[in-house]
Amino acid sequence: MVPSLDTPVCNQETHKFDEALGSYKDKLACYTISLDLPFAQKRFCSAENITNMQTPSDVHNHSFGQNYGVLIEGLPLALLTRAVFVVDKNGNITYAEYVSIQLNNALGNFQ
Repeated sequence: MVPSLDTPVCNQETHKFDEALGSYKDKLACYTISLDLPFAQKRFCSAENITNMQTPSDVHNHSFGQNYGVLIEGLPLALLTRAVFVVDKNGNITYAEYVSIQLNNALGNFQ
C-alpha cells in the first residue's frame, strides 16, 4: 500500500518491488494499492514501465484500507499508509509491516 504512486518514495518503492519480482514470474502476484484513480495508476505504470505488478485502486469505497487498517482519515484527502503485507495462497497474512521507507525486511520474505 502506498499513499500515491506519483510521490517520490512511492515511486521508488513500486520500482524496487517490480524489479525484485521480475525473477519470480508466475510464482507470485504483487499489488501496489493506492487511492489514486485507476487512470492515473495506468498512466504511472505505462510511463514508469511497471510490468510485474498490478495497481488496484481503493479510491471508490476505501474498503481495502478500512479492512486492513491502513486508511488514514481526517485529512483533506484520505490516504493509505505505506504498508507491506505478504499473503499466502490461502489468503493468510504471513507478514505485515507498516513501512516508513525501508523495504529490506519485506523483500527478504519473498525468498
